[in-house]
Amino acid sequence: MKNCPYACATEHQGLLDRDGLNLAVLVVVALALGIYLAADNAWISRDGVVYINLAKTLAHDPLRTAQTYPAGYPLLLCLAHRVGVLLGAGETAAAWVSSSLAVTVLFRLMAVIPLYLLARLLVGSRRGFWAVLILIVLPYPAHNGSDVLREWPFLLFLALGVWLLFVALRSGRWWLFGLIGLDAGMGYLIRPECAQLLAYGLVGLTVVALTASRGPSRARSRTVVGSAVLLLLGFAIPAAPYVAWAGLPTARKLDPPAFNRAPVIMSVGGLAVRSEPLRFDAAVGSLLEMPIEAFDPDGDPMTVSVIAVPVGARPVYRLRLNGTGDTLWTISDHQRSLLLTRYRPGVWHYDGIGCYAYAEPDATAGLLPVCGFWSPVLDRHFYSLLERERKAIVENEPENQWRSEGVAFYAFGPDCPPADAVAVYRFRSREGHRVWAVEGDADLVSDAFAWYAHAGSPPPAGLAVEGSVVRWRPESDQQGVHQLNVIVDDGRLQGGQLIQIEVGDAEPVRAGVPDVGLCGTLAAFVHVANAIFRSVSDNLMQYFLVPLCLGLWYRLRREAGPYERTLMVSIVVVNVLLMLARYLWIQPVVARRYSLGLIALTIAYVPVGLDTIARWLARLVQRPGRPALSEQIRQRHWFCLLIVLGVGICIPKLLSRDDDKQRAYRAAVRWLRDNTTADEVIAANDRRIGFYAERTQVPYERSVDLREVDYILVLPSPGESDAAPSGWVQAFSTPLDSDGRKAVTILRRL
Repeated sequence: MKNCPYACATEHQGLLDRDGLNLAVLVVVALALGIYLAADNAWISRDGVVYINLAKTLAHDPLRTAQTYPAGYPLLLCLAHRVGVLLGAGETAAAWVSSSLAVTVLFRLMAVIPLYLLARLLVGSRRGFWAVLILIVLPYPAHNGSDVLREWPFLLFLALGVWLLFVALRSGRWWLFGLIGLDAGMGYLIRPECAQLLAYGLVGLTVVALTASRGPSRARSRTVVGSAVLLLLGFAIPAAPYVAWAGLPTARKLDPPAFNRAPVIMSVGGLAVRSEPLRFDAAVGSLLEMPIEAFDPDGDPMTVSVIAVPVGARPVYRLRLNGTGDTLWTISDHQRSLLLTRYRPGVWHYDGIGCYAYAEPDATAGLLPVCGFWSPVLDRHFYSLLERERKAIVENEPENQWRSEGVAFYAFGPDCPPADAVAVYRFRSREGHRVWAVEGDADLVSDAFAWYAHAGSPPPAGLAVEGSVVRWRPESDQQGVHQLNVIVDDGRLQGGQLIQIEVGDAEPVRAGVPDVGLCGTLAAFVHVANAIFRSVSDNLMQYFLVPLCLGLWYRLRREAGPYERTLMVSIVVVNVLLMLARYLWIQPVVARRYSLGLIALTIAYVPVGLDTIARWLARLVQRPGRPALSEQIRQRHWFCLLIVLGVGICIPKLLSRDDDKQRAYRAAVRWLRDNTTADEVIAANDRRIGFYAERTQVPYERSVDLREVDYILVLPSPGESDAAPSGWVQAFSTPLDSDGRKAVTILRRL
């Protein structure tokens, strides 16, 4: 393959001269920054606590750990901690953090080598040096490399595999595909996404089969097939025994979450969903068609239905707390989703739409407020529209047993309920607790009337749902405003959108099927694409995003050979698809570190883009009155200036100190460590509290049994009450921000 486009004058040049110096400088800079940031990192990430806890479990139950999470990174942390113990470190949280940070910093230093070799092979030594230096000083990747995270160990295997792939394609050393597969298999134990190296290897071999001109086609086919077999066998050597022992962590991690998520309606009739009813016009005798664009995050089949409700009415959702049988009624879609997704699976059960009520007191005549109360002592809700009952629950019940939650919604009293009303009754369970049910529920006998609300009714005559399209041709006697609730159901949860259709005798402006097919199909991915773009842009501090895109475009269009062009396009596409798959099937979040692999493999093109910009500036700007400099010298000056500006933008963020929230949490941890005993239990929402305080911790949520908790750490949210639960008093408080309006508070039992 002497005519390979990657051949260059430095093919046989060693790393003892310029490249050795470049690598030495990069390693020293990375080491200095890594030690500084690791020493300054007094508050690791939440995921870091998870990895350390997995490493602790790995020593006692390795199979269980491997079956729930890739065991490679926890194993590294466990081995590093054992080395620390041999050197005199203890079993404290600080000892675990120190040894774990050392692992990440070490792997970051090791990753610098293949990253430089890859950049050098693609764009040369000078550009490769600046590319890796930029990657080292980028704030977010640098902080990831000084935290207990597996991104940089994963990058070591990923960058090494890509570099070996380019070397194999350039030199024709097909046995290297066995090493590439072995590297991919070892990286698979760190992060299963490292298996993407197999895809790149097969893409490269496909290009070889299509472009190679030397040798008979049969020999070329044998070479390609043999290399592919080596690639797969190399991957199977470490991966197959692990999978046979522990199963497929990749398949389980890509499973839907343990809780079911409600279907999401994106648009109705071409209008994007919103909290208020969507408004449509229809003419008598004209066909109105409203396509429903929706998707289910879990991939469940969906059905569409339409319910007619009075104008102004809203659905009231009914949820049941499985542990106590308590019933919660809410008119808030947000609260319903929060309860079903924030708490552990099975804590809350969704009972559907109980009725239709109102959010405003003047929406129609005869409305009364249904007030809600919550008892943290009994773990129960109570609702009433009667003033005497509301007074009795405050005056006659034990002090602080019930808290008012204000008006839940507005419904009707027993006098003159609407024609389509459904009665909601209050019952007593065998234990004496109040149980709520809608009229018609089986096996229940009414005990006391609670309120009347609308039951909903069939849609107007002639309105039909065909697949995911609502069609209606109104008749002359159907003029007026009709409010409908469009419901998308996956069999367990529902998504809904209220719409109002005003039927008149004139031709509406918006009739027929809007041309939203393609837009509706893409609407579900707009937010994901924006999140992916922000992730890449933030990692590059926005400043280096344009040079990266420009350099990638310029290089692939004008300078790159077929291998580089095909593989780099594949790398971009595969990494974007991986982030998209993670968003859809694992967690609807695109964190900055998820795009780190894409940035590290394409960072070589940032100096190419900076060179291009510098060349443009050198041609445009010529300072008068000074000796004319050659264009090449002016280009170098502009390139250095652009590098200095970029590094200057990174340094403040790179060396920034902890924020107020971390300082407040550390103060709370110190108080807990100094004022509590090892057998006391803490309730807190951040798992790092119990980890650093070295105390047993449970999540602080409504379903937790406070009788089993000794201390509670609370961080009030905006609009949330600061009142302590009954029987608890403040033991410690520290401001969370500079203005002191919010504070981290520790509560203890009386």
